[in-house]
Amino acid sequence: MKKYLILLVIFTACDSKKIPDDKENVTLDCNDKWNFEGSNVIEKQINDTVTQEIIDGKIWFEIISPKDIGKGITKAYIKNYRMDGTLLSEGFAEYNEHPVANSKESGKWKFYDCKGNLIRINEFK
Repeated sequence: MKKYLILLVIFTACDSKKIPDDKENVTLDCNDKWNFEGSNVIEKQINDTVTQEIIDGKIWFEIISPKDIGKGITKAYIKNYRMDGTLLSEGFAEYNEHPVANSKESGKWKFYDCKGNLIRINEFK
């Protein structure tokens, strides 16, 4: 089974808009790492526009409104979740094989703390 890397790298070269200063020391790492070893990844079609990737009964990420933009590239709205079900990040991504392991963020991405509060918005080109 392929091991997928969760696309959670925040590039320092991108423009970043921070949400309130009192959340400056908040981290995106909530000590709940996905364990892919021996896990069964299931793809679940929710409706015509939403697909979920599920690991061990928990939503790993959602693909929303995917559109073919040519040359084998798909653009979709992606929502990444933590193991406890809280939203980690969301935004548009372009990918050619896998929307998390093989993708590039585009436009505005929102990042959330461990309690689900918005802590940062990054603009990707």
